[in-house]
Amino acid sequence: MPRQTLLLTMLLVCTSCRGQPQGRHETSDTTVAGKAPATQQALSLDSALNRLKKLKGVFDTTGPDGSWRFSGGETAFQEVADQGEVAVGPLLSCMKDSDPSGVTANRSPVLIGVLCNLALQQTVIYEPVNEAGELQADWPGFLFPTASATALAAAYAAWTPVVANHAYHLP
Repeated sequence: MPRQTLLLTMLLVCTSCRGQPQGRHETSDTTVAGKAPATQQALSLDSALNRLKKLKGVFDTTGPDGSWRFSGGETAFQEVADQGEVAVGPLLSCMKDSDPSGVTANRSPVLIGVLCNLALQQTVIYEPVNEAGELQADWPGFLFPTASATALAAAYAAWTPVVANHAYHLP
């Protein structure tokens, strides 16, 4: 199974997300508590990123196809992804965070930056191709929950030009 399909499967199979629409939600032009819509969205993004960074849960490979499955606060990934384009830059910046999170995989802590990488992969679609124009399944920007700090740094370096050049699209 190609790496990007595996990760998308992993993130979209979460138990509490089943049955919920996976599309993007438009932001309202109404104000809440005197805040302008852009301010509301920024506060919402900050809140969603903080929930992601404080997430507790477990990744395991108990699925029949051996793909990673997450048990915990599954909605945290979707809350960030629902922010759409405004989440992309902050998620890329968050990928520099090599501190351990409250999430584990193979009984080891998952790095916060890896969680941000997984959320970025759920927020945007990017299909890297090699020189022959074929999909590149081993692109360093695609991480598994067990990724090391070295792999995380390589993923950040791989995603930086993609984000800078807007070489991705939203689902």
